[in-house]
Amino acid sequence: MQEIPCLSFDECQKVINSIDKNQQKWLPINFRETQEKLPFFSLGVGITYIVTKRYGNQTLGYSDWAKHENSWMLEEFGWFYDRVVSVLSHFLQAPVQFNSELSIPGFHIFLYHHLFTQPLGIVHCDRQHLDLGFSGKEADLENPISFTVSLELPKSGSGIDFWDVHFREIEKVSQADFIAAVKKAEHSYHPYSVGNMVIHSGYHAHRIAPVSQMQTSDRRITMQGHGVKLHSGEWLVYW
Repeated sequence: MQEIPCLSFDECQKVINSIDKNQQKWLPINFRETQEKLPFFSLGVGITYIVTKRYGNQTLGYSDWAKHENSWMLEEFGWFYDRVVSVLSHFLQAPVQFNSELSIPGFHIFLYHHLFTQPLGIVHCDRQHLDLGFSGKEADLENPISFTVSLELPKSGSGIDFWDVHFREIEKVSQADFIAAVKKAEHSYHPYSVGNMVIHSGYHAHRIAPVSQMQTSDRRITMQGHGVKLHSGEWLVYW
């Protein structure tokens, strides 16, 4: 895992202002762990939530969502996407690009709720590139990336939990065996910092960490994305 600077505080606030301006476009996401409706939203659409049918008002398939969202988001957040591509390209030492058929990286938005101090996040390994149908013939499936840019965090902080369990160790086991492996594995916590980008493989078990304390004015807003390296040398970035 690596953490690198991406935005200044003022630049983060500029992105936040655009997110708030487009609140009517926030998509509610359903937690499978609770029946209570929680204030968790996305701006933009991720393949994970289409596959698991966790968007509360889902009516379109992934490609349709991507085409619907990408156009206006690139216009609204164009300078920010340029920055993300530049930071990633410098880190990866390779060209980085989007694909019009895939959703561009989007935003997670958590508003205040007392249950967010509990571990509601699903422990998982990222496999979005497999859900999207990438094959070893076109891309390096052994070294994907996942990345997060923190834009606004609760006053007590927020971050990501990791466990020393690799996707290739559990890809063919049952969910029960996966959870059993996680319970036995070494755990670590990495705090986020506003303006920084955290990059990891996505292949080690992880989850959104619970917030230790949350005030009514607190929010947790991040950009989320994933990437694979094509055999042509470019990295393709998506959500």
